[in-house]
Amino acid sequence: MKNQYKVLVALVLAHLLVLGAWAQPVQNKPSNCDINKDGESPVNLKGDFCNNKYELKFDLGRGATKMECEIHKYDKEDEQKYVNVTVGFKNPNTSITVKANNTVYSFLQFHFHNASEHAIGGNKDSMEVHFVFKNLEKGKEKDKLVCGILIKADGRDNTFFEPVLNALKQTLAGNHPELEINLSDLGGKMGLDKYMNTYYNYNGSLTSPPFSTDVNWFVSANKLTISKRQLEDFKKLIYKYENGKRYRIGIDRKIHELDGRPIRKK
Repeated sequence: MKNQYKVLVALVLAHLLVLGAWAQPVQNKPSNCDINKDGESPVNLKGDFCNNKYELKFDLGRGATKMECEIHKYDKEDEQKYVNVTVGFKNPNTSITVKANNTVYSFLQFHFHNASEHAIGGNKDSMEVHFVFKNLEKGKEKDKLVCGILIKADGRDNTFFEPVLNALKQTLAGNHPELEINLSDLGGKMGLDKYMNTYYNYNGSLTSPPFSTDVNWFVSANKLTISKRQLEDFKKLIYKYENGKRYRIGIDRKIHELDGRPIRKK
């Protein structure tokens, strides 16, 4: 009888141990987290995410700087002409930088896309702004870091976006206005400090020519807001001509497959 009791106790203990093992959370990470692979952008940011391995630190300088507006025309992948709207420095200001771990990148320009190029969990937004930086290390100047922030058109007029929008309208009319920007606004109103505290990170490409696959992408999990009126005004700047007629179109490159590239999330 004692032996039967011991066997029963042993079976119960073994069963409890098994249940305890199942109750423990499984700390698995995606199998591709250590893969370093290039590829195309934009992508759909979804699935199992790897641990973040970068810390971003922005140095936006002080005071104001003057920028010029540029409206670039180029061929889309389907060879239909369309306009990419870019706001860039007339003389690149290397005092504005971002440091990703120990690598320092200098600010080149920012530009907008309509609709958003990246999707988060399969969902796109009205627009997306890209802040483009280049590597300052000699011999690695072609390496880029791009911060992307999706934009929703469900708020009030964005006070930073409004003068940018007006300058773009003047540029399209054939004028060449200079836009004076308070550098602190790049961090606050446009989000480099305020919105880039949580993000998705992956290896990708430029989304406009030359589409080079040398970009370290950081796409904010937060979103900027503009008004519906501002969105409609921006969309009026984007058009193509076909058979002598003018059509309003979007300027968002198609979503590309990750092909095994990991996405990290902070």
